[in-house]
Amino acid sequence: MSPGPIVTPVSEPVYALESARNFMRNPKFVVDYSQPSIVRPQPPAAVADAAPATEGEAQGASDNQVQAGPAATVPDNTVARNVPAILPSPGFVLPPPPTVPERDPRQMLASVRPRILDCSASGILFFTRANRLHFKNLSANEEVGQICRVQESHGTFTAIACGGGLSTDAASGNHGVVAVGTSKGLVSIYNVQTKKRVVSWITKPVASLAWNNKILTVGCTSGSICHFDTRITPVEKMKEQALTVTRHQAPITCMEWNAEGDVLASADKKGNVYCWKSGDKVPLDVGEFVMRRKKIKHTAAISAVSWCPWQQKNLLTADVKGVIHFWTIDPKCKDSNALTPSRFDTNSAITGAHWSTQCKEILTTHGYKVPKNLAVPPPPPPTGPLHPAPLPPAPDVENTLAVWQFPSLRSVTKMQMNTTDVPIANSVVYSKGMKVVFAVPDQGKIHTCDVWGKKKPVNDVKIRRQSSLDYVGIIR
Repeated sequence: MSPGPIVTPVSEPVYALESARNFMRNPKFVVDYSQPSIVRPQPPAAVADAAPATEGEAQGASDNQVQAGPAATVPDNTVARNVPAILPSPGFVLPPPPTVPERDPRQMLASVRPRILDCSASGILFFTRANRLHFKNLSANEEVGQICRVQESHGTFTAIACGGGLSTDAASGNHGVVAVGTSKGLVSIYNVQTKKRVVSWITKPVASLAWNNKILTVGCTSGSICHFDTRITPVEKMKEQALTVTRHQAPITCMEWNAEGDVLASADKKGNVYCWKSGDKVPLDVGEFVMRRKKIKHTAAISAVSWCPWQQKNLLTADVKGVIHFWTIDPKCKDSNALTPSRFDTNSAITGAHWSTQCKEILTTHGYKVPKNLAVPPPPPPTGPLHPAPLPPAPDVENTLAVWQFPSLRSVTKMQMNTTDVPIANSVVYSKGMKVVFAVPDQGKIHTCDVWGKKKPVNDVKIRRQSSLDYVGIIR
């Protein structure tokens, strides 16, 4: 009797002490930014108690009626002469308009929401509520404050970005700045500590913002990218000396500078990603070969780009179809810039992605599951003698916060809202990369959540307490 096939035992994954498997907990409610509009009709008593009109007011009203009379009164013969013969009979009633059935959002491809949520290095959260910009100190039990209210002529808020993190020094009082942009092209910069406006100007309609030290990069709905040096005064001179690059043919969805501040990654709604060397007007020649040219291309709108903090050339790009690609941005590489593994499909719309600064893990936030008729087909299996092992199947991460190991892409843990099954939108990490704050638009609420523990020195042998992903709370 021949022996059976040899089965290789699957080794258990090893998790770092700082892993989200040990520190991720239930989110805490932080802010409720929903504003239901309630129409309050005037009570009938107010009309009955109204003061009677004076004699002059009555005469004026009578004069208005007289003036309007000739324009509204037409002789009977004129009316009869101008009435078309095709008018229906007096008893004819128009049928009601056809009702358009509401489409189930689960059957549609998710769209990229405006990034109107960010957090400063000092722990100040900035977000918008209608046409107002608000803030809340996440490290103190304070009420939500208001910074400004944008006029209707300036449009609505479409982007928020906090800067000054590289030079933030709490002892010196320099807590950085926050920049906001609107759909009509208004860009304003506010001091994080004083909450007062520093400067503002008008440019093209804003879709995304990103800081690189004192340089504010503005991504526009037209696809152009402008770099404004905020140290230049006056504003007119700053606008004249701004560097503008044009390569995208669709609205910008997200941008991010790498840790060194010399390469910018920008993405658009058509799935294109370009990497720009600081000061250059031509993007770097990186990506996969498409028609003998290198491109970083997705099949759907890009919803997140993120640079790896511990391998500074590694870039993550994700789209609304739930597909993640990994790249090494090195223009000197003559081969493909795709990493191994190069592609990972989560099967649920991705709304945000963040690398951990404490261990080799990735946090992704998700919306609804991608419909099967819109999902990206898997790539063909490799046929060569030397090829990487297949990736483990992704668990169901619809409407969750999910954490993955890198580069194995094993699922570490995931957390779903306990109240209702609703998609998660904008998110940002803070508290030295150990916590995340995220918005749930369908509820009109913002939550915070512990994700990773603080990395300790190698010689520190203290045992950490064990816990799972924390569900933290809401901001009011």
